Amino acid sequence: MSKEEFENWLDIDNNAEVVATMTVSEICEAVANDKSKLAEESESNSTSKEGEILEAPPTNAQMREALQILRRDVQHTATYFQRHYEYEHSGTTNCKQTTDNTT
Repeated sequence: MSKEEFENWLDIDNNAEVVATMTVSEICEAVANDKSKLAEESESNSTSKEGEILEAPPTNAQMREALQILRRDVQHTATYFQRHYEYEHSGTTNCKQTTDNTT
């Protein structure tokens, strides 16, 4: 890299904006303002949610069906994992070497 290219790289940060150091009171004031904004937003959101129709919770039958699906998936995954584990380890311990007796 030439000296000119190097100096161009160094000059990149010369025009960068610098953040001023904040005092403790300025930080506390900023946090208090953020909290008041959050409180105002949550109040406006709660009034708009009252008009929405709430979704009914799932029935017991739907929950049982979902649990059965999950149970089958877990069992399938466990079986597949066990087969894969056995396959991986059978290759290293039970591998028979073939010999060529044609010579």
